[in-house]
Amino acid sequence: MPLTINVRFSYPKKYNNGLENLPLLPVFTSDGEYIPLSSIATVTVKNMERISYHLDGLPIIRIDLETQPGNLNEQVTAIQDTLGRLKLADGIHVEIGGDWRSQQHSFRQLLFILCLSSVLVFTLLLLEFKKITIALIIFSTTILSLSCVVFGLFIAHSSFNVSSFIGLITSLGIVVNNGISVMDFVERYRRTGLSVTESLLGAGAVRIRPIMITSITTIGGFLPMALRFGDSGEMLQPFAVAVISGMTGSVFFSLFVIPSMYSIIFSTRQNTSIIG
Repeated sequence: MPLTINVRFSYPKKYNNGLENLPLLPVFTSDGEYIPLSSIATVTVKNMERISYHLDGLPIIRIDLETQPGNLNEQVTAIQDTLGRLKLADGIHVEIGGDWRSQQHSFRQLLFILCLSSVLVFTLLLLEFKKITIALIIFSTTILSLSCVVFGLFIAHSSFNVSSFIGLITSLGIVVNNGISVMDFVERYRRTGLSVTESLLGAGAVRIRPIMITSITTIGGFLPMALRFGDSGEMLQPFAVAVISGMTGSVFFSLFVIPSMYSIIFSTRQNTSIIG
């Protein structure tokens, strides 16, 4: 039985108009001479079955592209700019699917989770302190501290993807936890009869060391991932950068911004009650 070998080759454009001359295609030998293709192969033409795709009853043409490692958003933006310069006929609509569509679907789900988490966090703050003012102070500074995550991603030139979005949600819980720990001690001191300033100074002195140590150890643990160490470093870097940025912002907002807002609001109330 003869051995069959599949060979792929390119041929001149003059054969595109008809395949009757294809058997005469010259094939060069190792001696530098050439022989016609028909002397070593049998040329046959097969009619291939045409495959058509439809979506919702409309015909579609599917074009597969292989993305390069890096920022998927930038690559899709470049594709969209190229498509925008094309003059398409009426009735032709272009959609981008694949990894881009999956990413957008994941973003919508994570956005819903972020909103749900925010509602649950605010509800727990109300149940814990039973004062809407304190709940609003902690919650508002928590939302503001998430801007540090966006700033950190920008500084690290890291993309905002699903991994960084998960890191943002993780940072939400960390910032809230630090704010609760500070305000809990402030309220304890207030119940003993201390003034607002004395309560804030006492709570800061007690909580600054645990918050700093926890933040530093957490940042140290995520630092190798942020520096892209390991085989999956590039995939995990946005998550690590988001958590590190959130922890850094948590220290500032928990120890300075939250006490400052508390002092402004409750010192004003205390002075008003004394005058009255």
